[in-house]
Amino acid sequence: MSAAQGVSGRIVGTVTDSTGAAIANASVTVTNQDTGISSSTVSDSQGNYQANNLPPGNYQIAIAAPGMQTMISKGIVVTVDNTTPLPITLQVGTANQSATVTAANALIDTTSSSLGEVLSGQEVKTLPLNGRVFSQLVQTVPGSVGAGFGSAPEAAAGAGSFSPITASVNGMPWGGTTYTLDGVNNMELLNAFINVTPPLDSI
Repeated sequence: MSAAQGVSGRIVGTVTDSTGAAIANASVTVTNQDTGISSSTVSDSQGNYQANNLPPGNYQIAIAAPGMQTMISKGIVVTVDNTTPLPITLQVGTANQSATVTAANALIDTTSSSLGEVLSGQEVKTLPLNGRVFSQLVQTVPGSVGAGFGSAPEAAAGAGSFSPITASVNGMPWGGTTYTLDGVNNMELLNAFINVTPPLDSI
């Protein structure tokens, strides 16, 4: 999936020195450790930075400022529709000096009421599915209940399945679910079915 609204996450934080003073215009480079794709931003006048529209995955952040050691933080997990807080404290030094840390992600996102969940490739491969229909994986997420159609002639997503292929999530009607594939709308709007169903092994 692409970094479309709702299927992406973000990393936010404040860059300070050892005294707690904000560092403005610090260079912030965010790199997806799974794909190698990088993006850059700078901290504002209050030391705040924000890296938006990040596809779910594992990230590394490198933060540099004049007169300070470069800080490299690895293993930052970004999940769907969630904010990962990462405050950074830089130490006095030179640009060619660096300190590397492994991030410990917060268990609770205190910056947003949004909910998101990421299923790993291992879970997709090993969880039992009725008819190998990937859309049933949403029913493993807390707050999700199987609802809607099972097997139906015009529903490619339901081929081989005789149980619900859609879900009601957190009390919303099953017809309100939206599916995207590589950032493109993947909906058959009349019945809220999935238009194109990738083979389970390709997900």
